[in-house]
Amino acid sequence: MYKKRHIAKVIIDLSYQLKRDLEQAAAKHGLTRTQAVIMKYLEVETKKRDVFQRDIEKEFRIRKSSVTSVLQLLEKNGYITRESVIEDARLKKLVLTDKARNVNAIIGDGLEKREEKFYEVLSEEEVERFFQTVEKITSTLE
Repeated sequence: MYKKRHIAKVIIDLSYQLKRDLEQAAAKHGLTRTQAVIMKYLEVETKKRDVFQRDIEKEFRIRKSSVTSVLQLLEKNGYITRESVIEDARLKKLVLTDKARNVNAIIGDGLEKREEKFYEVLSEEEVERFFQTVEKITSTLE
């Protein structure tokens, strides 16, 4: 007899486990998960354009005061600097330091290894089906 399983619970459990893994990886470097995610975002986005505090607020839907606290701590601990832009000296773009890039690489390597494990245990067909299923579920939430 088929027993109905709760899809949302499985998704929540998986999400929790992935978040916990990232929290543990970040904690090894004295960072929170939020700080690590913001640093990775800065690494990717600053290759394309200048990034400002308001971009972080918008991207992660975090209040200005919370972003201010996170960025101040990242700056204090030597992970970012704030630099004036030519067009408007009041605007401060966020710039990663070498220290942040090194930590991003270490954390990123760990996450990449986990991603590789997913692909090792799933066939190409299963991966494709997974993404199709996730897209279907996502469309019901919109």
